[in-house]
Amino acid sequence: MTQGYKHFADFKEIGSKGIKKLQGMTVTVVGLGGIGSICAEILTRAKIPIRIIDRDRVKLDDIDRQGLYTEADIGKFKANQAKKILKNLNKDANIKGFNEEISEDTLFMVDASLVIDASSDPKLNAFIWEYCKKKKMGYICVYHRGSKGAVQVFTPSSTFDDLERFIKQKEEGFINTVSYATAALAVSQAYKQLLGKKTQKGFFVFDLWEATTEKK
Repeated sequence: MTQGYKHFADFKEIGSKGIKKLQGMTVTVVGLGGIGSICAEILTRAKIPIRIIDRDRVKLDDIDRQGLYTEADIGKFKANQAKKILKNLNKDANIKGFNEEISEDTLFMVDASLVIDASSDPKLNAFIWEYCKKKKMGYICVYHRGSKGAVQVFTPSSTFDDLERFIKQKEEGFINTVSYATAALAVSQAYKQLLGKKTQKGFFVFDLWEATTEKK
């Protein structure tokens, strides 16, 4: 472990053994928008091997909330650009990028110790979750609306009921800070699950503008 991970190792819930364990696993991030791109950055800075999946290209209106990209990346595939940028953050980063659509034929792309699903697509969420259950992989689903972020750590008995109600909320736009906060919570829960520690139960929502939380 390099000196750069000292603060990480000093955190008693992780420690040097925990870092070594995390860096021996792989996390897949589906969707490289506001939340997903920041999840990928956090994981790369922790030197955790990742798979990143997104078939879209960077757009001008992505720049204010998607942490990795700049205007120079507009028009380019998110997965390809994210991999290049992340490699600059950590030259030893283990990253596999896929700019393909997830289907029955390409589901192997998500294979990992755990999946963080930031695709913002309810049908795709359910599709990936069924695959994760079958393969016994961890699964965390994330969304944001307005100034609210939602994170659900799934167990075999979990349903999408709470997430579906959250998704249906009508919000015009969103505050860009919510992308960072949602990503931070999702990755923190990913660390706990990968280390075999107790994660949050059920569905968790926070509102940054109102500084409130809601747990179910």
